[in-house]
Amino acid sequence: MEREAALERSKAQLELDWQRRHEDTERHSYEKSEDLVRRLTRARDEVRILTTIVVCFTQIGRFFVKEYFMFGFVKRNRLD
Repeated sequence: MEREAALERSKAQLELDWQRRHEDTERHSYEKSEDLVRRLTRARDEVRILTTIVVCFTQIGRFFVKEYFMFGFVKRNRLD
């Protein structure tokens, strides 16, 4: 009888240990997924920022090119 009780306790403890391991593995997997989502979101945001900067510099460059040619056009017409 004592041996059966000890076996039952061992079996119950083993089940608890496996359940705890399973929960730990699930938690770890969830944390890794959450970290991946955070890193991907950060990377997406950085790309958006860089894209915005490139677009702004492109527009500024176009503006200066237009101004340069307009200035040259006005200057040439004043000399005429």
